[in-house]
Amino acid sequence: MAAGSASPRPNPSCDTSKVLVLLAAMESTPVGSQLRNYTFFTDMRQIPLELPNTNLVNYANLEIREIPVEYETVDKQVPALWHEVKPNLCVHVGVHGLADSVQLEMCAHNDGYNRPDEIGQKCHHGCCVKGGEECLSTPLDLEKICAEVMSAKSPCLVGISDDAGRFLCEYIYYRSLSIRQGTCSFIHVPRVDSPYSLEELVETLRLVILAMLQQLS
Repeated sequence: MAAGSASPRPNPSCDTSKVLVLLAAMESTPVGSQLRNYTFFTDMRQIPLELPNTNLVNYANLEIREIPVEYETVDKQVPALWHEVKPNLCVHVGVHGLADSVQLEMCAHNDGYNRPDEIGQKCHHGCCVKGGEECLSTPLDLEKICAEVMSAKSPCLVGISDDAGRFLCEYIYYRSLSIRQGTCSFIHVPRVDSPYSLEELVETLRLVILAMLQQLS
C-alpha cells in the first residue's frame, strides 16, 4: 500500500475482542500451469500478517477455511462452519478466470446450477435450497464499500457484480445468505498475476473486509 494512504478503520465503539471474520475460500484442484493461482488461499494465511500497515489482524480474529468445489461438501460444511465459528462477518472468496478486477457480488440465485462439480457430481434438485427464495442479496452497501476501498488507495480495481456465475461460487453464497443474510458477502478475484500480484490482491481483500466490518459496526 502506498505510504501515507488511509485505510478504512473500525468503529471505536466496536467490541474488538468479539470480532471474528470467517474467510471461506473456494479451493480448486491444482492443475499444471494454474498451480500458482491456487496457492492464493494458502498464502493468505501468512501474508496479511507480513504486509505493512495490516491493521485487520490487530482488531479482528481472521479464520480462514478452504472449501472444495463440490456441491455435497458445500452442503455439509457451510452450515457446520456457521455453527462452529459464529462469525461477525463471513466473506466467501473465489477465483474468476475471466475477471480483471476484484468484484463484490450483490446476490445469489437459488436455481440454475446445471454444471457438474469437480468430482463430476451435479447439484441435488438443481437448486441450493428446495423451496428457497429465487434470489438473496447481501444488505451491505457495496457501492459505499467500493468507494471507501478505492479512496484508501486499493492496488486493485474494485467493482460490483450481480452475476456470480451459477456455479459453486454462487451456490455457496446462496447457502450462506440463507443461513445469515445480514453478515455475508462474496468476493470474486482474478487469477494471480492477471493482472494483479498476490500481495496486491491480499491488500485489496484486507481493505474490503475492513470496510465491511466498519459498516456492520
